[in-house]
Amino acid sequence: MTSTRTDTGVTVILEGKPRQKWRRTGPAQWQLDGVWPSRREKGQALRLLSSGLPILVIQNSTGESVDLFDEEASDLSQFAGYVTACENGVTSLFIPSLDWLPPRMTKAATSFITEHTRLDTMIDSRSPVLTPALGHRRNLRVLHLPTNDTAVRTAERLNELADLAFPHSQTRRKATR
Repeated sequence: MTSTRTDTGVTVILEGKPRQKWRRTGPAQWQLDGVWPSRREKGQALRLLSSGLPILVIQNSTGESVDLFDEEASDLSQFAGYVTACENGVTSLFIPSLDWLPPRMTKAATSFITEHTRLDTMIDSRSPVLTPALGHRRNLRVLHLPTNDTAVRTAERLNELADLAFPHSQTRRKATR
């Protein structure tokens, strides 16, 4: 799962491992088939962003490193922009978080998160960081989690996090009218 819509109409996009698209090629064999977003998916995400509907991106790092054996990638050319090394039958990829957003928004989110995680390091703390609303329509927020907490991926947790990020989401406002 890379993106889903919560009960309150907030689209949640998960960075990291969920962006990897794997395909089964045999009983115990898998191949990396792509990285979210494809061109079409990126267009959909950017249209959603420009529509003003709320989007919450959840990440736990600045990007995801992936090591692939040759047989785990059918066509390495589609991952050319992510390749960091190739040797001895292993290809290493790095998929940067937020690379699908307009550069201005990526920079704003990354700068905010970097500043706050640096503060956490200074006081020996590891707290989640939620950016202020970003974009022309102020409808994008990025939540940086300091761990790989997979519990956040349950539907109940996504709804709670979306409510925290967007307490007055459009769907909820329509429902209360």
